[in-house]
Amino acid sequence: MALIVLILEPVERLRTQAVEAAARRARTLGLGHVHQFNRPPYAAVVGVPSPEALSMHEADDTTSFIAGYALNQKRKHHTAQTLAEAWASESPIPHQPDGYFCGSVIRKDGTLITGVDPLGTYPLFYTTLSSGTVLIASAPGFLTCHPGFTPTLDHQGMIGLLLANGLLFNQSLVDGVRQLPPATLLMVDARGVQLMRTAPPAPPPVVRDYREALEWTEALWREAVSTHTPPGNRPVDCLLSGGRDSRMLIATLREQGQAVRPLTFGETGDYEVIAARQVCRKLHLTEHQILDDPAVLDFTQAFRFLVQDAGLYSGASIGGLLIPSACRGQLRPHLWQGLLMDDVVGGYSHGFARNPDPHQTDAGGHEFFRKMNRWGFSAEVLKQLFRDPGLGDQAVHLSRAFINQFTLEGLSLDEAAFRRKLENRARYHLGASLWTLSFHAWPITPVCDQRLLYLSQSIPFEWIGNRRLQTDLIGRIHPGMLTIPNDANVHRFRPVRHAWLWPEWRRRRAASGQPLRYHRLFSPTHPGWTAIREEAEASRDALADLFQMDVLERYWPRFPKVPATETPFAPLAGYRNLMALAIWLGRQSPTSSP
Repeated sequence: MALIVLILEPVERLRTQAVEAAARRARTLGLGHVHQFNRPPYAAVVGVPSPEALSMHEADDTTSFIAGYALNQKRKHHTAQTLAEAWASESPIPHQPDGYFCGSVIRKDGTLITGVDPLGTYPLFYTTLSSGTVLIASAPGFLTCHPGFTPTLDHQGMIGLLLANGLLFNQSLVDGVRQLPPATLLMVDARGVQLMRTAPPAPPPVVRDYREALEWTEALWREAVSTHTPPGNRPVDCLLSGGRDSRMLIATLREQGQAVRPLTFGETGDYEVIAARQVCRKLHLTEHQILDDPAVLDFTQAFRFLVQDAGLYSGASIGGLLIPSACRGQLRPHLWQGLLMDDVVGGYSHGFARNPDPHQTDAGGHEFFRKMNRWGFSAEVLKQLFRDPGLGDQAVHLSRAFINQFTLEGLSLDEAAFRRKLENRARYHLGASLWTLSFHAWPITPVCDQRLLYLSQSIPFEWIGNRRLQTDLIGRIHPGMLTIPNDANVHRFRPVRHAWLWPEWRRRRAASGQPLRYHRLFSPTHPGWTAIREEAEASRDALADLFQMDVLERYWPRFPKVPATETPFAPLAGYRNLMALAIWLGRQSPTSSP
């Protein structure tokens, strides 16, 4: 994880106190490289896992940095100096770099400009104190490093978390603290905090038929992988789950001659490990590292960070991509991964507003929100849970407000679903995983590429939905990837282009009684979650002022009881959030605001 803290504080004593507190706290998180700079009235702390993940530049009239990697308009990697030059212009609409990064420039006139990747998946939060001090941080908990900042619970932020397992309308759990929206730069000048929309890329090519859509997607995909590659052709790691996204990515990397080492989460017998090994054999990859399940201490430490530092901005569903502590020092500086590919090239986001039941005509914002709400509690349940009826009414109002703003002018239903899915569900569920991965190695994210994004958005659902286009694209890159059985985290396994199933694997799985990896890691009886549940129980009473405690017990049974469910992944997200919220309230003891 890169940790960014930016402070505009005219009072030197307060500025020094805040930046030193942030630096000390960053070092406790195990970040290998923590840097401070002070250019009154600004100060900053930047923490990254390796020197390769940071570019800094200080001159007489400007100061700038990039954590991660950003591409300029010529598709070359920015340095901190070239970013400063690009953002030093007086152009009213600055260019939005591609890549996965957080960058900041202090201009010679004292104006601060900071921004993140085009999807807004790198988290950046900001607030202004009554004194005029501006605080910016990638982890909202670090805002408390300034002695003048006191967190106050924001009811809208809490309700959004419990409805959708993330933020709604960019409002965090803390009053006055908001997340920077996608495709937006944050500017601080004499007027205070200003938000600037960035310039969109050139319009995507017009595709007249499926073949053109496939050819353009193939060309832009290959270009994205090539241009996002770190300079110097150094050896890199790549997460390989054995699924279609990671197969497509690693096959492209091999085709382009990159020295890549696959990493797979799982244990012997897991589908992910078996399928990944087949991928490695077909691509002649001999160096394949298996990352065992995280230990109990890994779970509890990650949960505490999520509550204390990350401010629960992405919910409390940890475990799936949690790198075991025993493996963290073995990672290379850069890590390719296929997160968000199913949304961008797999068509998953295009169909998110469509009702899968052919007998139902409901589509659009209602269907979109219904799917998001699977990771939380309905407004009707929240009305039962909240002690104050006004909070229940606010949950209903917030749900309706989200549904009503779903439609985007000039976009079709599927195009609007694509945009809304990436800026909401994908941004938190998957974007937060990118950020936590960056604690140990910098994630290379080829779909954070605006040309590819705008092309994918324009492709009709009939061509891109249900992975039709992606499947044909994989066949063009490496047909052998389509002969390996596919998994969707459920008991359905089949090769993409063969009629046979994988009976031997299914037989061994049934005989061993071994649960699917995601079911195992998110089960409330997992040792890691058992330790978290026991710790959270001590904070249950912190919810007493907000929740009906007898109703709460239905959805959060008292330890050691666990809720009954067939699958713990999405259905228990709200349960995990209640535990995390109790710990957050108990430790921070904020007052409550309307």
